[in-house]
Parts: sequence; structure tokens; C-alpha cells
Amino acid sequence: MASAQTQVEMERRLMNELPHALPELLANDLKTSFNEVDYIGSGSFGAVRRCYHDRLGEVAVKCTELTGTPEDMICSWNSFKTEAHVLARINHPNIVEVCAVTTWNSNVGLILEYVGGKTLANLIKDKQIQFSRSTGLQLIHQLSAAINYLHTLDSQKKFTHGDIKASNILITPQFVLKLADFGAANVRAATGCQSSSLTLDISTVHTLLYSAPEILNGEGYNEHARDVYSFAVVTYEIVTERLASDDFLGMNSLALIGAIKDEQRPDAERFDANDPMKSIVVSCWSQNPSNRPKIKNVEEEVRGIIKDEFGDETETNETATFEIPEPSQASNRVGLDQFFALSK
Repeated sequence: MASAQTQVEMERRLMNELPHALPELLANDLKTSFNEVDYIGSGSFGAVRRCYHDRLGEVAVKCTELTGTPEDMICSWNSFKTEAHVLARINHPNIVEVCAVTTWNSNVGLILEYVGGKTLANLIKDKQIQFSRSTGLQLIHQLSAAINYLHTLDSQKKFTHGDIKASNILITPQFVLKLADFGAANVRAATGCQSSSLTLDISTVHTLLYSAPEILNGEGYNEHARDVYSFAVVTYEIVTERLASDDFLGMNSLALIGAIKDEQRPDAERFDANDPMKSIVVSCWSQNPSNRPKIKNVEEEVRGIIKDEFGDETETNETATFEIPEPSQASNRVGLDQFFALSK
């Protein structure tokens, strides 16, 4: 752990490097509560909380505490700053929008649009919903469009996601897909940070299932091809309405790594025999990354399938049956800085 003086000095230096492309809001103006409806999720970076702002309304704040050694703090800061810089440049209806940043004590927060919905993983796991063919294809097209936007955003085509999986995909009750969580994915290329909290966690079977074999082999890899592989697994889950992990029950991490290296994939025979999505998925999860199609071509193919099956219909009119939790009582909310102080 860094000494108190070293940590204070490091915090001061890092806080002076806030992304200038985004406005900074006071943490005390972002209100949250101890009610479970204001807890969205957590990860190695920290926690995501539902907050309320007088001007922005409901937002989601991804909170990261800068602690540990100076190296740990720098890696956490680089992850936060990289995600902020990346999202500040992005404007796409199927990618979570960043609004601002905030700081308090030794914490930084990325303020994102609040997506009133649930993760694709939870919807499938809890059997909360059945996708019609039309809705499923629309979701797949939205995902491919979001990835294609990322891959072609920069003239040098360096943008990628790198961690596409069902738990990083949000679905609204109106069946709008939102791709989220850009932190760890971009930090390696941008900063060279190799903190274990920012790289692939090979201890979780569910994350492994979305990981291209060249990554598990420790080889050099094409970031875009990596995203295409992950897209294939998510597409399989949408079409079959089952998590890919259900096809590998009983396998531990090492066994699963071996299976993926040996070209085992989720059971593509679960597709209808004449479903054109089957060949797309199989090509996208090819063992050899050079054999995977560009996501631009995939998006065009999916759009063509939708037109063939449903004409010029471009949006689903269906609405999901799951409900979004009501906001917490305003009287129970405190500023984000005060919330974390009270939580210790």
C-alpha cells in the first residue's frame, strides 16, 4: 500500500488530469440512496450506482476508488481516463452515452446515461423473456451496428471493445440494445497497463466462453477479429435463448480453455436447419481469426436477412414484460461523496 502522503500526492496529480472533453459535476449533486434500487452492479473497477441529478435526471455513475500502490492507482486511473476519452468520442444509439465525470476524495466517477433495462445475460438466465424472431434479429443487428461503428470510428481503425459478452449488453423494455463497459478493453493498447484487474479474468467460465482461442493461446491477436468472435457467441445466445455456458456444464476453467482451443463451440445444431444466422455465427467464431468476416459485412448480411423475412421493417413494435425499479425516495438520498463516506 502507498503511504498516506504518497497516496495524497498521487491523487492530487491524477485529479489534475481529468478528461477535458467532458464536464465535471460535483459529487454532492449526484444523489443516491442505500435502497437496493440504486445499486446497479459492481466489478473489479468498483461499483455502478443509480444517481439523480437536478439537470440530467437519472444517471448511472461508474465509481472507481484510487487505492493501493502507486502502480495500482495509475492503472485504475488509466482505465477510467481511457474509458472516458473513448466514450466522449462515441455517439451511437446502441452504445451507452457518457455525460460527465466527477471526483471526490480518492474516487473518480464516470457519469453515464441510465439505461432502464436489464443485462442480456440476466434476461436469458432468469428466463424472463422470449425473443420473437423479429426482435432477436433486430437485437443482433443493433449489436453488429454498434461494433461496426466502433471499428470504423477512427481513421486508423484502432477502436475496439474487447469484452463483448451478454453481461455487458443492456436491453431496454422497448428492445433497444446498449453496449456498455469500455474500461478494460481499451486500456492495454492505450496505456500498456497490465494490471490483473484490467485484463482477461480466466477464472470465470462465463467470460472465457466469449474469448477467442488466440487470446487463450497467448498469441498476438487482431482486436477486431476478437470482437467478431465474441459477437458470434452473443448471437448464438440471442437466437437460442440460452447462455453459451449451458452447453459446457461441469467444465472448470482449465477444461473450458482446452475445449475452446480444440475448436469446441456452443451447439450450433440448436439453430433451425434453414436459419441463415447459423452460417454467420459459425464463420464468426472460426478458429483462425483471418477466416472471420469483417463486422461491416456481418451487419449488411443481418440487415439483408431482416429484409428477406420481414420486408422493410426496421424496428420491433414489441415491448418487454419486465419492469424497471421505481426511483428511490428523494428524502432518502444523499450526495455520492457522503454515501461512500457513510458506507465505510
